[in-house]
Amino acid sequence: MSACALSPDGIMIGFDAGRYYLFNANDCSCKIVELKTPSISGGIFLDSKRFLGCCTHSGREGETIITLDVTNNTIRELCATKGTRLFEKISNSEVLIDYEGYKVNKLVLG
Repeated sequence: MSACALSPDGIMIGFDAGRYYLFNANDCSCKIVELKTPSISGGIFLDSKRFLGCCTHSGREGETIITLDVTNNTIRELCATKGTRLFEKISNSEVLIDYEGYKVNKLVLG
């Protein structure tokens, strides 16, 4: 497992095949959640409950931007992308993302 992002509340998320972990930096506790997560290549926390990331699916071409609600372990697919690794939150509803390795786009969350 490798670390991916840190929430505003001090929760670090990391991913491995079929599971993810939530490490609480405040009390050093760790929770491992078994969930068929796709391969995550990058992401950020939108808030203390929602992780926004990019994933690849085996057997499918391209990548997908997803949200993962860590309170109820649900994944929601938002849109297709290619080569997205970097995310920068600019407001509660807008995130800058890179794609194709060198382009930047604004993702508006609704």
